[in-house]
This record gives sequence, structure tokens and C-alpha cells, in this order.
Amino acid sequence: MGAAVTALEDRVPAIAVSTGGLETPVPDRILGALRPTDDFVVSLVDRLRARARGGRLLPQGVGLGIDHPVLGADGTGTARGADVTTQDPRPILKSGYADDGDGTWKATVGVVGEPAHPGTDVASVEAGRISVSPIAPGWNPGPADHARTAALLAGLRP
Repeated sequence: MGAAVTALEDRVPAIAVSTGGLETPVPDRILGALRPTDDFVVSLVDRLRARARGGRLLPQGVGLGIDHPVLGADGTGTARGADVTTQDPRPILKSGYADDGDGTWKATVGVVGEPAHPGTDVASVEAGRISVSPIAPGWNPGPADHARTAALLAGLRP
């Protein structure tokens, strides 16, 4: 996601894609989910190209962050739908530090156990749906750019 935001800062169109959620990754399942993720992204870009009629695929300065869930025992399950979302504002990871008592410190990182905010990328993926979040150089686009992008993406299907 950071690379896509950096590209947008330099006025280069960008789409960031990830497969999986916040659960501990299982390599075989993630590898299996790459095909459905790829198929969705290709379909989405084809749709945007058809609607653009030779023009911009998305509004100037707006990119996309796509998060595809890993579903099924082998990861090849079909998503339950696709949502235009915002990025969940809650912190996802929490760091901790503990003094081991011998002059050293132990650092830990864990996933925050709070529920995802409705309408966000995390909530969508946790529900087995594909999240498509408009992004901008400041990470989240303003309401007007979000609305224009959401209109372009209306009716998405996995």
C-alpha cells in the first residue's frame, strides 16, 4: 500500500493488491487464493478500461487498495461479494515492551482485538468479501473523490 500511495504522490496511477486478512498466514491457502485475486483484479481493470473509453481509469490522484479474502480449505473459494470501502482507522497492530530484568527488553507485536468498523476494508475481508478502497496521496481521498470512485465501481462482483 505504501508503494501505491508514493506513486500517487508522484502523480502515477496505482493499485495496491493484497490477499489475506489479519489471521496467521497459511502459505498453501494464500497461494491458492492468488488465482481468484488475480482474476478479480484483471476483471476490475478491464471494467475500468471499458468505462474510461480511452481516458483515465480513475479520477486524477485516486488509486485503489484491493484486499481479497482467503476462502476455503485450499484458498480457492469464491468471495461473497465486493464492497467499496474506506480504510479502517483503528490501529491493527499493537506493540509491547517488557523489561526482562537483566538489562534487556523484549519487544512483542500483536493484532488489536477490537472489532472492525462497519464499511471498512477490514470488516469487508472479515466477512469474506473483497474490499476495494479508494486511496490518495494522503492515504484516504476526500468525500467527493470517494463518491466518484464508488460510482465507477458500483455493482462489482467477484
